[in-house]
Amino acid sequence: MARRSYRACDGILDLLTKEGKPIARGVKVRNNLYKVTFKHAPETAHSDYAFSAASPSQTWETWHRRFGHVGYSGIKKLLDNQLVDGLHIDVNSPKPDCVACTEAKLSEMPYGPMSGHPTKPGELTHMDLWGKYDVASINGNQYYLLMVDDAA
Repeated sequence: MARRSYRACDGILDLLTKEGKPIARGVKVRNNLYKVTFKHAPETAHSDYAFSAASPSQTWETWHRRFGHVGYSGIKKLLDNQLVDGLHIDVNSPKPDCVACTEAKLSEMPYGPMSGHPTKPGELTHMDLWGKYDVASINGNQYYLLMVDDAA
């Protein structure tokens, strides 16, 4: 069994040598994001280190969301042609219908004819609120508000 090259506990991440000696430390910023600081240490000056992070294969649905709701056929093309490093997919996982994609493709018949008078700026505003998203943005936001002035 391969030895882990890191140790994470209480928001601190240590990168370790094969012998288990810590050579770099990171502090958890949020979610699974760590800020790692590397310092040159004289005792390791003659050693070369390389670290790689690997995650298990993800589902088709996970990659569909990560790539901004790209269709499964597009993701399969990326996988088949090896166009993305680190794209590991559990090819036996299901390809479920995406509720967000289905709802985005829905349409509605146009409203009746416009009323006789044009609107003035600020008189009529159309708003659309999206959310709550499962994953927060970089700034921690989970909602999106779109506002369109009818006079524009």
